[in-house]
Amino acid sequence: MFKVYLNDKEIEAIEGNLKHSENKASTLTFKLLPNSEFFTNIQRFLTKAKVFDDENEVFDGWVVGIEESMTNSGEFAYGVTCLSVLDYLNCISTGKWDLHPEEYTPEEIPTSETENLDPFEVFENVTVRKALEMALKKHNDNVTDDKKIFLGNVTVEDTVYMQSNRAKVLNLIQRIAEKKEAFIEIRKEKGISVDYIAEKLG
Repeated sequence: MFKVYLNDKEIEAIEGNLKHSENKASTLTFKLLPNSEFFTNIQRFLTKAKVFDDENEVFDGWVVGIEESMTNSGEFAYGVTCLSVLDYLNCISTGKWDLHPEEYTPEEIPTSETENLDPFEVFENVTVRKALEMALKKHNDNVTDDKKIFLGNVTVEDTVYMQSNRAKVLNLIQRIAEKKEAFIEIRKEKGISVDYIAEKLG
């Protein structure tokens, strides 16, 4: 039996739906009735959400959308949308990064034509692991402890060549996963870890 919690308190969630997508944040939607204690104080990007199936946690994330809605029976409600913790990586941008698997030749190095333009920051000899470490460090240095995500297992042994023009950290790691046909998986032990694997198990 599914149970929905907001800020660790069980709530009555009407018409709930949970969707998991490969290499994307999972999506939880439900209706919240006016008699809920959260009806007047639920907040985007602040209220945390969890779902348990019996004793197993099947969703952990935060509220990203709230809109006036109606239930199937015609009652006024809020329609609530939540995304899993992977969406935390949408908080921070990478900067203007140029990632290169080898050493640049002088003519390859990105430069600005005038001092007023912002050139790309050049990183040489970048493996997939190093790119992920850099991206997650950028994220973790700019968020609170509860939103930090650390690199776990990486089984993709390859290099990466790409530019990121202030893309969100999540977008960067998703693009690398697409290029390398890898799978992104969130794992929770002591905190939140993201695994980056070449082959999906199970």
